[in-house]
Amino acid sequence: MRYHYFLILILLFSVGITQEVSAQVPLPDAEYWLGYPVHTYNLLISPLNWEEKEWFMAAGVGGATLTLFFFDEYLQEWVQSHRTEDTDKISGLVKPIGEWRNVLPGLVGFYLYGYVVEDDYGCETALIAIESLVVSGVFTQALKYSLQRHRPSVSSSARVFDGPLGPAGGGSLSFSSGHACVAFAVATVIAERYREIKWVPWVVYSLAGLTAFSRVHDNNHWASDSFFGSVLGYFTARGILALHEKKGDGGFNLFLRPDRGAIEFSFTF
Repeated sequence: MRYHYFLILILLFSVGITQEVSAQVPLPDAEYWLGYPVHTYNLLISPLNWEEKEWFMAAGVGGATLTLFFFDEYLQEWVQSHRTEDTDKISGLVKPIGEWRNVLPGLVGFYLYGYVVEDDYGCETALIAIESLVVSGVFTQALKYSLQRHRPSVSSSARVFDGPLGPAGGGSLSFSSGHACVAFAVATVIAERYREIKWVPWVVYSLAGLTAFSRVHDNNHWASDSFFGSVLGYFTARGILALHEKKGDGGFNLFLRPDRGAIEFSFTF
């Protein structure tokens, strides 16, 4: 039932933000699919090009995550002690927004709707959101299996990590939150692409925020897990958007040259 509810929500949202139609609807060709590893690589090496502003933001994120880490157990106890039937219902409603099995079909439906009505901007948005979803998911899984932090549902301590050599399992894949990352990876693309429609950023970010909080509420994640997952999804989406807009201009980049049938390196001063 929740699956159908989410697809209906995506369809209604698509209708509400449809742009002017165009006959040139983008198709997911070879360049698009090859962009996944290329953009992933660009994001991984992006710190090489960071300036003071970027390093300051990174320090802020690290500091906030570390602060939450030290208060994780206290925050978890407080949230669990304030759970009610109403908060359980709200959490149940927003949880599908952070699940791959719901979001991916929803974005495919978003693309197909745009294709039918010849909304090239909507189709492009859907394709970028799908890429953001996949790339951020790769980063999340790498963190989960590298750290293998125990979930609050299986450990009363927020400081239990099995590390990369530990016995991988759902109970030890807490950091960072995949649901929070998925929600913000998609919400950020939609919010940025449709920021001229004033209500869109407010709606999508509110839903993403509720989704991230629901993971703490449902005792599946510590607060630091959800926070960092949200930030990871947000900045991954911003990076993917920037790469699509700039097409690899500036700094050290690996990018596609479909007209030459090659992948090239670029270093711009």
